[in-house]
Amino acid sequence: MKIIQTYSDAQNTAQSFLIGQRTMAMARDGHHVCALVNSSSRLAELFKRHPDMITTLTSGFAFGSSLSLPIKLQRLFDSPDSDNRTVVHCPDIQLADKALLARKSNAANIKVILELSTGVPPVSSAVNRHVLSSVDAVVLPSQTDADMLLGSGAWVNSDRVHVIAPGVVLPEIIVPDDNDDDKPEDEERDDEMTVVWADSILPGCGLDTIVEALGYMHRKRIRLIVAGQGPGRYAMPIIKRSRSLGIADRIEWLGNAVPDHNLLSKADVGLISAPHSPQALSAAAIFMSAGIPVIWADGSLAREIVMDDVDGMHAGHTVDDWCEIIGMLFSDPALRSQLGRDARAKAEAQYSMSRHTDSLTRLYLTLNS
Repeated sequence: MKIIQTYSDAQNTAQSFLIGQRTMAMARDGHHVCALVNSSSRLAELFKRHPDMITTLTSGFAFGSSLSLPIKLQRLFDSPDSDNRTVVHCPDIQLADKALLARKSNAANIKVILELSTGVPPVSSAVNRHVLSSVDAVVLPSQTDADMLLGSGAWVNSDRVHVIAPGVVLPEIIVPDDNDDDKPEDEERDDEMTVVWADSILPGCGLDTIVEALGYMHRKRIRLIVAGQGPGRYAMPIIKRSRSLGIADRIEWLGNAVPDHNLLSKADVGLISAPHSPQALSAAAIFMSAGIPVIWADGSLAREIVMDDVDGMHAGHTVDDWCEIIGMLFSDPALRSQLGRDARAKAEAQYSMSRHTDSLTRLYLTLNS
C-alpha cells in the first residue's frame, strides 16, 4: 500500500511539524510513503534529506489555487507500488478536492482521507459539500469535533467519521522524583515557576485573563512564555496591560514557535485557555509528553485528554480561577512533579506517535480491504 501525505502551503506551524513527524514515522515503519509539500517549507527540506525513505514532490504555488496539483498527484498515483493500493491523506478541504479530481476513475484503488483540525468547516460552500460527501473517511482529533461536524448539516455519513487522538514525539526526559535528595536544582526552583501559553492570540483566547491573574500574583516569581501569535490589534492591548501591571519583564513573546525541546525544557506548567481551539489537543499532548502538567480552561478541547487533579488541572474562566490554580501549583512543586509524571505516563500509553500512526494505518488498511 502506498501512503501519500499532503501538506497545506508553506505553513511551518506546530501542527505541520507533528504531521511531518508522522510521515517520517510511517516511512521508518517500512511503508511506501510519498509527500506532496510546498517547496518553501521546512518539511520539504526534511523529506529531501531522506530520499531513500520518502518520495517527495514539491509545488511552488499556493496549494489552494495551483492547477498543477492534480497532475503532480497523478504522478504519485502512477509510481510503482506492490499491490496498486493508494491512500491520499489530506489536511484540508482544498487539497482533498484536488485529490478527488486527480484520482478520476481509480476510486476503487485510491482512497482519499480528509483530516480536519476542527469539526466546524463552512458547509455552505458547494466545494466543501462535495468533498465531505465524496471522501472515503474524515479524521478528527476529538469526539467533540466529530459531534460538531455531524451536527453541522455537513454531507458526511457518521460511518465515515473517525476520531483519532493526536500523536506526539515523546522526548527523552527524566521526570524529577520527589524523593530524590540529589536534586538541589529543584530546591532552588521551589520559589519560581515558568508557565507556557501555546495558541493563537485572538479575541476570547483567554491570554488577557492569564496576564491579569499574573499581575495579581506579581509578588510570586512566575514567568510567562507566550508561544503564539496573532494580529497586533489583539496582542498589543495585552502587552500594554502587562506593562501597567508591572510584569512586562516577566513575559517572553516567542511568536508561533514550534514547541521543541528547548522551549519545553523551560516550562513547569502548560496553559491552554482558548475555548474550542483546534490547537488545544495537540498542544496538551505535547506538554504531557514532556512531563509538563496542563492547566486548561472552560470550553477547551484539552478536557478530552487531560483529567483534572490526575495529570493536569482545570481552571474556570475568571481571573480568580486562574490565580487559584496557578498559585496552587506554584506553592506545591511536589504536586507539579506528580501531575507531570502522570501526564507523561498517559502520553506514552495513549498519544505517542507510534500509537497514532498505528491507528491511521489500521484505518488505511480497512479502507483498502
